[in-house]
Amino acid sequence: MQTLSAQFPMSWSHYIFLLGIRDQDERNFYEIETVHNQWSLRELKRQCNSGLYERLSLSRDKDGIRRLAQVGQILDRPEDMLIEPYVLE
Repeated sequence: MQTLSAQFPMSWSHYIFLLGIRDQDERNFYEIETVHNQWSLRELKRQCNSGLYERLSLSRDKDGIRRLAQVGQILDRPEDMLIEPYVLE
């Protein structure tokens, strides 16, 4: 016999947070992604606050956006860390 926590893939806190999202499509998206990727509440909030749903809906490169959401931005060069490089004399 399974416990209740094993039957429900998200915690009560996940559900409370998701109820705060007004757009039904956006709420469904984050619910599906949370279950599929086993996001913690912190990760769910991070993805929601970073606008993952909006970025995916507006982007042509949906796989690239999903990869960026999973791995994060990978900095290949030191210049990538600077938004606007400064020349100091």
